[in-house]
Amino acid sequence: MTDFLKIEEKLIKEELRLVRLYNQTEMLSKVSNAITLITSVMKEKIVCNIKSCESLSLDGKLKLPLKIKGKMLGVGRYKIRFYTEEELKLAVERFNTKMPCKLDHRTEEVASTIGAIDKLVWDNSGKVIRYEGHVNDETQARNVLDGIVTQVSATIRSRPEIDAVLGIVGKDLEFDELSFVKRGAYEGNSLEAVL
Repeated sequence: MTDFLKIEEKLIKEELRLVRLYNQTEMLSKVSNAITLITSVMKEKIVCNIKSCESLSLDGKLKLPLKIKGKMLGVGRYKIRFYTEEELKLAVERFNTKMPCKLDHRTEEVASTIGAIDKLVWDNSGKVIRYEGHVNDETQARNVLDGIVTQVSATIRSRPEIDAVLGIVGKDLEFDELSFVKRGAYEGNSLEAVL
């Protein structure tokens, strides 16, 4: 059923495009006929140039949702709490739902939701959590494609516990959201489009 709706939507868009082209052709034909009529009646010659518009938008190339991927969080201390490899791995294992993708940690604003993180994966070689998700917002999708937005930052819920060596350690991690930001506290973070 979903495929049928997508095909029907494509057909409607194509029909609208063809109607626009037909209307433009009709208008140009009428202008041409008018010029021919005027030149046959008048002894003077009228020369005119007609300009028409051509839309160069990338709408045909940008497909929403835009798939994204990158690095979210690695082992270390970025503000108050230290995040251990063990706790990060456990958090990835517990992740079983979608996580909102937001703008600038505006967690209380529904309008700041621009997509979702669909999957978390532990990267053992880099000791980092990698993510895969999608962006539904056209402006932010274009910002990612243009390389304007390249960093992310996670909001993490955890139970603080004192460790004799590491100090305050985050335990039982849960991720509230992942935000597009100008600069993330975890310096190894990344954001890129999956094309």
